[in-house]
Amino acid sequence: MGSNKNATSNAETAYINYGTVNNTGGTAAANIAGMNVSYGTITNKSGGNVTVNQGAGIYGTNGSKLVNEAGATITVTDSGAAIATKVTADTTRLLDYGTDKAGNTQAAIEITNEGNLVTTGMINPIGILAQNNRADEVDRSRVIINNKNNITLGDRGVGIIVTASSKAAGGNPLHGGTINLTGNGSSDIVTGATGTGVYAQNSNVNLLTNYGIETKRRRSRYLCKKEILQL
Repeated sequence: MGSNKNATSNAETAYINYGTVNNTGGTAAANIAGMNVSYGTITNKSGGNVTVNQGAGIYGTNGSKLVNEAGATITVTDSGAAIATKVTADTTRLLDYGTDKAGNTQAAIEITNEGNLVTTGMINPIGILAQNNRADEVDRSRVIINNKNNITLGDRGVGIIVTASSKAAGGNPLHGGTINLTGNGSSDIVTGATGTGVYAQNSNVNLLTNYGIETKRRRSRYLCKKEILQL
């Protein structure tokens, strides 16, 4: 669902889920999303359940805000990410509203997870995926990921990924994102064999509390490129 060119905030278009969203029509060639928005807000309320087989549980672009509340659950059964976002859906065709529009300096990605992300039944699962694919224009302060609950994944899983597109000559060096982690200090992110807790490119990773990442065999707790880790 898209917003409109006259919208001034992502609050003007919204999905709010209090019940069950079950979308299992995805394939390897055509991924799907349980809920999808451009310059809008998706909130999976406490008690809400979103399930997809291949793709993303909730997906947003163009300045969207995605929230999985405490007591809510997002499940991906075959492949993909529980929560996924891009700064823009298509770098070759920017829209005339939202953060795609020239001069808009609002947050380009905003994710808050306080609920349950379930991706344990597959290989290469991802809890949260944020892609800054306009790295020259959008700096890390406008790509915000707040994780406040446990993420549990299967083999080769990655709890949180932030990627950044290549920087053109003279482009903004602050591309990537800002990851804020709040936990209890033990098993806040748990992966299977050869998993990674946090993978971040050109990003800030802020540990707001004691934080524990548990991996198994040939593991990497943090894997970062030009990242700033703040304790």
